[in-house]
Amino acid sequence: MTNRSAGNSATSAAAEGRVGSVLGAMALGAGTLGGDRFLKRFLVDEVIFDPQELDDDRIKDIQGKYGLTEAAFLKQMPPNTVIARVVNESAGGHERHHYLFPFFPPHIMLPAQAGEHVWAFFEQEKSIDHGFWMCRISEPRHVDDLNHTHADRKFHVSERAKDTAEKYEGSADPKPGFDNGPTFVRDGKVETTNVGASSSDTDAKAYEKLLKDSDSGKVADHELVPRYRKRPGDTAFQGSNNTLIVLGTDRVGRTAEFESTPKGKRVKGKPDKDAKGLAGTIDIVAGRGSSKKTAPKEVTNTLGKKEGSKRKADENKEEGDPDFALDLSRMYVSMNTDADGNFEINFSSKEKPGPATVIKTDHIRLIARKTAKILVQPKADSPESECAGFLIKDGNIVALPAKTGLVLLGGEDADKAILCTRVNNKGAGGSVTATPIIDTMLGSQGGADALNGTFASKVLVK
Repeated sequence: MTNRSAGNSATSAAAEGRVGSVLGAMALGAGTLGGDRFLKRFLVDEVIFDPQELDDDRIKDIQGKYGLTEAAFLKQMPPNTVIARVVNESAGGHERHHYLFPFFPPHIMLPAQAGEHVWAFFEQEKSIDHGFWMCRISEPRHVDDLNHTHADRKFHVSERAKDTAEKYEGSADPKPGFDNGPTFVRDGKVETTNVGASSSDTDAKAYEKLLKDSDSGKVADHELVPRYRKRPGDTAFQGSNNTLIVLGTDRVGRTAEFESTPKGKRVKGKPDKDAKGLAGTIDIVAGRGSSKKTAPKEVTNTLGKKEGSKRKADENKEEGDPDFALDLSRMYVSMNTDADGNFEINFSSKEKPGPATVIKTDHIRLIARKTAKILVQPKADSPESECAGFLIKDGNIVALPAKTGLVLLGGEDADKAILCTRVNNKGAGGSVTATPIIDTMLGSQGGADALNGTFASKVLVK
């Protein structure tokens, strides 16, 4: 039966830290399967990320360990299938493990790790051995982590609010843990209670064992990842290890400028440095939070791994924001941005804001198997005489200025011509074939003969 009162109790439940149970109830007691809600919260025990490597012995081991039937599923399951069990329920046959195929086709493959909770469902009138998982479950801000989210932290004693005003703001233990179920303090020590444990395995360290012993846990890098806040119209895709793609607008730093008003802090508008209007931008970045300005406060969890503190008092308002100077690697594609100004490009004259693409990292590699061209072409139909650029072909590097342009070596103010031989010395190994100048010892180094020298007409040096 659908829980029609779940929405009415959402506010009070959130204040009491019971948001997970409300989400489960609201997430939809609508469709049913054997009397159960359509969407259910599952605990991931294992992720089958490379099914081709499953041999017969490993399949038997998995079946025995998790009490699974239908070996055909293990042999033919798609990548990113999880083996999971319903969280904290023991009725209706759902306490056992199930195969959960990814809900989305392989065009979109979402992250899930052993020890995390996911939303899952089963087709009606189908075997419950084979369901579908949709996505990892979002948790409150003081619990959710891009790298790995331990959902039970919202029940830990260190996360409980101390008074009414702070009830749902949460705080974090100096060493965040992975205890199974609620924790409490006894004689000055933090202990775990079996009552309310989300894993049916009542071992207090059940989650830590999953992280250490599962195949998927052995290839997961548990590390600090800064959180990202997007603007309402943006689309953002984040990986578990500090990678981000944003389809949005020109953005140099904060999401917005804020101001104090009689009604509290409100949005004033976009920061002045951001282009306004016709500024659609794709920002591809790896390695945010590389400076103190945009990094979260670092803490060490009970596994000895680094993660960001989620205590409200430790929050950095600029955590994860773009830092064009110090983010490790970025490709920035924009309809309208001040590329030279925003990236502090102090090279020759600065260009006006407009369409731009910037790639910034420590080491850039561009590899072409046959030819490479770097071209400045004013218009789509500009003839070669109006273009300038570099051509790399057949082992040669060709610098080609426009018809009225020059190759300037040493700076834009290069003004000295290069004196050259008139004789083609290709293949001559740089042999001198003429002496067209007088040296400092007044020796004759050339004459009026046309073979003795000429000035380059397209190259100037400084």
